[in-house]
Amino acid sequence: MKYWCDKSRELYPAELSTYTCYLKLYFTEGNKKHFFDELEKLKNSDIVIDRETLELIRIFS
Repeated sequence: MKYWCDKSRELYPAELSTYTCYLKLYFTEGNKKHFFDELEKLKNSDIVIDRETLELIRIFS
């Protein structure tokens, strides 16, 4: 999973799917620090957030 997240970041650094890939990876791993760091990066970006991701942000913020 990490391989595909890294590949996505390499090819599509400013896409929502890249951020959600990392969020799912860190959640699955139980890596809270990286999860919240990635969530903060997403919140501070100019990316348009879909309903599912917005709900995720509301739950964890």
